[in-house]
Amino acid sequence: MNSLPVVTIAVLGVMAWNKQQDSANARVDYEQANPNYASRPNSDRSSKHLKADRVLDGDTIKLANGETVRLCGIDAPEKSQPLGMESKAKLQQLIQQADNEVILVETERDRFGRIVGDVFVRNKASRNPDEEFFVNGEMVRSGMAYHYDRYSRNCSDRSALETSEELAKSKKLGVWKGNHEKPWDFRRRQRER
Repeated sequence: MNSLPVVTIAVLGVMAWNKQQDSANARVDYEQANPNYASRPNSDRSSKHLKADRVLDGDTIKLANGETVRLCGIDAPEKSQPLGMESKAKLQQLIQQADNEVILVETERDRFGRIVGDVFVRNKASRNPDEEFFVNGEMVRSGMAYHYDRYSRNCSDRSALETSEELAKSKKLGVWKGNHEKPWDFRRRQRER
């Protein structure tokens, strides 16, 4: 009797069992993952504590010093799109919970001269007011913005954005509930008119 098929079946069985175990373990970790508390990078990038003046839309804020900040790696529905105003309101809520004090890690400047960066806040009402909250990740996790993969390579925690989007998709939150047009497609369609 040829033992090769038996060995092959045994090896495939062990591989399938290992994959199942890995999936089960990953699912547990995934459920426990909290992408909202991404750590600020310890690299060359320095953070600045600034005051936000107002929220312009679901992915852009105006600082008290007049600078405009585009949140790195996310794209929120435009104000004229479904969920556009809800997205703006969500970002306002996050900023207001921190008394409009933001921690900015600038990654670059976009073609319009805006700062592109990661924004963190401290929720003054929480039990641990020193804990920093990753605003970019929360906007995606709540379904009020998409992970803008094309422009997230320089973000301090791209993986938090990816995990946030998977959570929002799995729970069908915000932009993942229904058939919403992605903002980049919406803008392209508007330009083509």
